[in-house]
Amino acid sequence: MPGKEGDSPSLEGARRGWIGTGWGSRRSDACPLPWGCPRLRSCAGCLLHPPSNTLSAPCVRGFLSLPQRRGVLLSPGPSEAARASRALWLHRLHLAWPSSMAGMLREEPCVCLQLLEYEPRSGEQVPLLLKMKRSKLALSKAIESGDTDLVYTVVLHLKNELNRGSFFMTLQNQPVALSLYRQFCKHQERETLKDLYNQDDNHQELGNFHVHNSYANEKRIEGRVAALQNAVDEYYKAKNEFAAKATEDQIKLLRIQHRLQEDLDKPYLDCSLHDTISHLILDGKHKRAEQLYREFKIPDKRFWWLKISSLAECGDWEEMEKFSKSKKSPIGYLPFVEICVKYHNRHEAKKYAARVTPEQRVKAFILVGDLDQAADAAIEHKSESEMSLVLAKCSPAIDATVVEKLNRARAQILKK
Repeated sequence: MPGKEGDSPSLEGARRGWIGTGWGSRRSDACPLPWGCPRLRSCAGCLLHPPSNTLSAPCVRGFLSLPQRRGVLLSPGPSEAARASRALWLHRLHLAWPSSMAGMLREEPCVCLQLLEYEPRSGEQVPLLLKMKRSKLALSKAIESGDTDLVYTVVLHLKNELNRGSFFMTLQNQPVALSLYRQFCKHQERETLKDLYNQDDNHQELGNFHVHNSYANEKRIEGRVAALQNAVDEYYKAKNEFAAKATEDQIKLLRIQHRLQEDLDKPYLDCSLHDTISHLILDGKHKRAEQLYREFKIPDKRFWWLKISSLAECGDWEEMEKFSKSKKSPIGYLPFVEICVKYHNRHEAKKYAARVTPEQRVKAFILVGDLDQAADAAIEHKSESEMSLVLAKCSPAIDATVVEKLNRARAQILKK
C-alpha cells in the first residue's frame, strides 16, 4: 500500500503489520492500525492526539454519537473508510491495547463499554470485558453466546476474583452458569458442590451427595455408616421418606454384612441383599438366610424363587425337597420342575411334576420328558390344543402308542 503524505517512516513500516478484522477474507478486509487513523479522522471527524496517533475519550464519544456510527462500524462494505474504521475500532482490542485506551478505561469506562458493544464476536468481546474488570457483564455475554467453554472461562475467572460468598451469590442470579458450575464441581470439586447445596437448602441433593461420599471416599465401615446416616437426615428434611427408609435399610445391611464377613471370612460387604442371601444359602447358612428374609421383609414369592435357585445351583437336592414340604409353596411347584430341568436333573424334577396344579400338568410332564402322562393329562382335560402340543413332541417311531392314544381321543372329541 503506498504511503500517505505526512506519514512518518515508522507508520510506513507499521502498514506492513496487517491485522485481520474478522469480517470477510483477511486480505480484502485487513488494514494496519496506524493507517486507519487518518481514514477514521476523515470519515467520522474524530481527532487524534498528536504526535502519537492515540485515541482520546472525546474522540470516541464524538464518533459514537454520530447517527451513522453503526453503519461505519458494522457495514460489511468494501470502502476504504469502512475497512479502516472496523480495523481501528473493533479488531482484537486486547492485541492492540495502546496506553491511551488503558487511560481512557480509567477515566471514561462507559465510553470503552459503548465501543465494545459493537464487537459481534463473543470470543473477542468477553475476554476484553474481563480485562476491563466487567466480569459480571462478561458472564451475561458469555451465557447469551451459548458457548459453554466461554461460560466456564468467566465462571472460573469469577471464582478467583470474588470471595466465596459473593461468587455464590453471583451464580445464583445466573441459573445457566450455576448449572454448569455444578457439573464442573461434580467431577472436580465435590466439597464445593456440597457448599452449593447447603446454600440452596437442597436437602435431596445433599442426601445424594452423602450417599456418593459413603461409597466413593469412605473406606472404614464406621465412616461409611456415618455418611449414610447423614444422608438419612437430609432425606427426611427433604420429606423423601422412601429414600430415607431405603438408606436406613442399607445401613442395616452393611452392618450385617460386616459381621458375616468377620464370622465367615468371606466377602459379603457391598453385595446386594439378594446376593447376600444367595451366598448364605450356597454356604449352607440357611438359618442366617431366613433371618435376613424376615428382617428385611422380603416377599414370600421372591424368597422362594431365590432359595430354590440357589439350592439347585449348589446341587443340594435334599434341602430343596425338605424346603418344598416346609409349607405350601407360594409360587407353586412348576418352578421346582423348571429349576431341576435347568440344572439337568430330571429325576428330581419328576417329584415335583406330580404336585403341580392340573392346568400345569401337561407342561410339567413335557418338561420331564414323560409324554405318556402328558397325553393322559391332555385327554383328561379334553383340550385339543394340549393334545396337539403333546403330539408335536412325539416321535412316530418311538412314541407310536402315545400318538395312537391321542389320535383316538381327538377323533372322539370331533364326533361330539
